Amino acid sequence: VEPFATWYYNFAWYPVLLIGDGFVALTGGAGRGRRGEFLLLGRKGFLASVLAWSAVVWLFYELFNFRLQNWYYINVPADRLGYWSGTVIAFATVLPAVFVAEGILAGLGVADRVRWKRFTVTPSLIAVMRAAGVLMLALVLAWPLYFFPLVWGATMLLVEPENYQKSRDHSLLGDLEKGEPGRLLRLLLGGAALGFIWELLNINARAKWIYTVPFLEDTWFFEMPLPGFFGFPPLAVECLILWQ
Repeated sequence: VEPFATWYYNFAWYPVLLIGDGFVALTGGAGRGRRGEFLLLGRKGFLASVLAWSAVVWLFYELFNFRLQNWYYINVPADRLGYWSGTVIAFATVLPAVFVAEGILAGLGVADRVRWKRFTVTPSLIAVMRAAGVLMLALVLAWPLYFFPLVWGATMLLVEPENYQKSRDHSLLGDLEKGEPGRLLRLLLGGAALGFIWELLNINARAKWIYTVPFLEDTWFFEMPLPGFFGFPPLAVECLILWQ
């Protein structure tokens, strides 16, 4: 029944976000250590901002896909208004999903006490990260057939040094410098879980994305070649970095 058939993904995903935000409130994972506080619903300005910037961030990756040709969409509305409104509403869920997943895990205390050896972020390390990001991006754009997976790391290495230099408290690199990898680990774990949910909801939608990933199309799970699921954890990390 339309419009639920075509826009199944949107109608399904927003309730998932609400349920997730409820779990954040129950576990006290909203970042202030208090139970009963929502991450999204409790801060309307933050909610509006994160929905809007989520669409922008994913459109950024859509620009890369003009070169990569790793995914495409089927059964989307032919009219421009229906196409763009539905698309933006769908893309607006990406960042909120990442933050809610990390919030749930934080509220449950996942990786809270994990520590590793502290180190000092030097100007040389910052320079190496930037150079590696530029090299990875160049390889992706020059030879996308072979280097397409690097797109999920290039922007991470280019943007995170800026985050670190502006505010170490908002930087994953700053966390690692202090010997506290918990937030990074939660993002990776949350990204893996989100990848499963994204593909689970996509498979039943009429308007959906389909992947065309070179060399990885022998084993499929939902609409995704099985090795492609390894891209979701770094995607979650990149989402936080770009937001910061």
